[in-house]
Amino acid sequence: MEFSHPYLLWLLPLALLPLVFKRAHTHHYSWIDLLPADPLSNLVGFILKILAVCILAATIIGLSAPHSQQQ
Repeated sequence: MEFSHPYLLWLLPLALLPLVFKRAHTHHYSWIDLLPADPLSNLVGFILKILAVCILAATIIGLSAPHSQQQ
């Protein structure tokens, strides 16, 4: 497999950026211990981050225009 624009593959580490940033919580509580734990929401948030990483990686690889050698 070859790439028409292999220099764009240097952008692949940027696909990991969604894993670096934390979710922005819109509600602030003075005593967080009053709220029940929500593991399902945490799991959904993690899955969405992984999905964002996959989409960014696929976009970068697609922009680098992969193609096979013709014989």
